[in-house]
Amino acid sequence: MTLTQLWSIEAVRLYESQRGPLADEVEWRRARAAHLPLPQAVALRADLLSQRLGWATQQQRFWRSLRVALSLLAVLAVLVGVGAAQAALGQAQTPVNLVQAFLVLLAIPTLGLVFWLLGLWFRWRRPATKATAGFHSFWCWLAAKLARGPDAALLMQALFMVLRQQRLGFWWASVGHHGFWLLVLGAAWLTLWGLLAFKRYVFQWETTLLAPEQFIQLAQWASSGLQYLGWAVPDAAIVRQSDGSLVLGARAHALWASWLLGCVAVYGFLPRLLAFGLSTWAGRHRQRRLAVDLQRPGLLELLPRFGLSAQPLGVDRPATQDQVPLRATAHAQGLQANQPTWVIGMELDPQWQPQVPLPASWHWYGVVDSRAERQQLLQQLQTQGLSQLLLVCDGQQTPDRGLMAWLVEVAGYAQQSVVLVNEAPLAAADTLRPAWAQRLEAAGLTMVYGGLSGLLEDLDA
Repeated sequence: MTLTQLWSIEAVRLYESQRGPLADEVEWRRARAAHLPLPQAVALRADLLSQRLGWATQQQRFWRSLRVALSLLAVLAVLVGVGAAQAALGQAQTPVNLVQAFLVLLAIPTLGLVFWLLGLWFRWRRPATKATAGFHSFWCWLAAKLARGPDAALLMQALFMVLRQQRLGFWWASVGHHGFWLLVLGAAWLTLWGLLAFKRYVFQWETTLLAPEQFIQLAQWASSGLQYLGWAVPDAAIVRQSDGSLVLGARAHALWASWLLGCVAVYGFLPRLLAFGLSTWAGRHRQRRLAVDLQRPGLLELLPRFGLSAQPLGVDRPATQDQVPLRATAHAQGLQANQPTWVIGMELDPQWQPQVPLPASWHWYGVVDSRAERQQLLQQLQTQGLSQLLLVCDGQQTPDRGLMAWLVEVAGYAQQSVVLVNEAPLAAADTLRPAWAQRLEAAGLTMVYGGLSGLLEDLDA
């Protein structure tokens, strides 16, 4: 199961818990017909509902916006790295303060790594703790700003809940956090190398609080890891002579330049690279084990629809306003008389027939009412690929949710569908006509109120 499928499932669950059940007869019928295992069937239902509600487009836009946000952060990281390297070395005419350069290049990245290690330790001690890094919040906030649309807040809430449930949020944040600082340190190292290779810099250490011997001990401690890896570092004598009181030779300054590059690579870049590898491996490991929890409220109620048993939870909220099914794509243009069209009676009197001749390219299918007739119609529509459908309904009936769902499902098999509502008697027209108009408009279907003869006259005109 993919992350996007879990996102759709959680979004639908949140929507139904807040606004009431969706009209999902069409989607549920297709999920049942696919003969999938229960988790995949629930995911298919959620995907179909997301497509109908327009969430799939918003999800794709979010992923694109997230990539744009990552690109912007990558550019920012490179700029920060270049700026840090230039600030550490300063102007070539003035001596480089080794203490200041070391802190400018490594203090903030090291502090960030320490905080990440503390977060990892707390996560290991208390796995249920909600571990969300600041970078993760900023990353998703920026992507949400770039991907706006209807129900954007609900979709973002659903995504965060999925990341927390699947324990992916911490590792996603870690990958982004370490990737950002890898780019910063890499850009800083390359900038340092370029500046040191083509400009002459003079290095010295300056400190008021530390005694000379204390700084020598700190410098040797910082050099121990570099020496272990075979990196060229200044010895104690050069460290002692680099207090600015003596003029050092070119070799001493070259050793300090090598020492500074080595500190950035070994103490800055290398730990971040190891942490980035660990976070990437853990994130992919969690992503391969994605699964939906069908025992959660909102999903548990779906089990009886597959014939599975579920423990009733009782009444958790008052009944909400009836929801109207929505066609995935609504079209506003009218029918064309010269296009192949099926005219279908929807829950009419079985004896109903068109009272006027139909155009040559139009075909009267008949009245569809029973379950067997509906299944036969759907099978034929799947193979025909019609461009137009005219669905005739009885204007004397009240448009209920079941009929709306049936109209939406049939209309989805044609490029253009129009619902013809036969005119009701004058006594009921004032009440029923607005009800039909409101429900069909909410469902994204085009309505024509009146008789078939009037519709054909309008087409001829």
